[in-house]
Amino acid sequence: MPTRTVAHALARWTDPDGTPRLATHGQTIDVDEATAAELDAIGATETTTEVVMTSVAAEGSREDKRARIAEALKAEPHLSNRRHAEEIGVDHKTVGSIRKALEEAGEIPHASAAAPMPAAEQARRPRMTATTEKWVAYAKDRGIDPTDAESYTKDQLIAAVNQLDEKEQQHHG
Repeated sequence: MPTRTVAHALARWTDPDGTPRLATHGQTIDVDEATAAELDAIGATETTTEVVMTSVAAEGSREDKRARIAEALKAEPHLSNRRHAEEIGVDHKTVGSIRKALEEAGEIPHASAAAPMPAAEQARRPRMTATTEKWVAYAKDRGIDPTDAESYTKDQLIAAVNQLDEKEQQHHG
């Protein structure tokens, strides 16, 4: 089997057995002769020796970020594009385009089939200028005791939610 290195951000192909495949820039792939010819013809791949020098020079490059995005999406497909974007330091639209490619290739489940989002992701955090009632509802959704939530001022609610967020970050990070 010929060995190729992906020259674009993403390369898609279908194996002879019908399995959809996806690879990111700089990734080395083994494909059959016909697939190698097709990918080479559209400029999606290069021979491995040509890319070795460019991939060393491109450490920390755009393609590396795209590879990290793909890894993160495969690890936690239920998280939002914006959440992945914040953690990796890229635009959410970039995450969305890679998510779409991975879904089409069958690498991750479609968003509708993914596991349900965690409770912390379901309720959208109100803006600081939102009404106290919105903050009470959000605090209840986050698991703060309803009686406490209704007795707190807006500033106390925001502080309680921030503490909850910090605890979750320490637990997950």
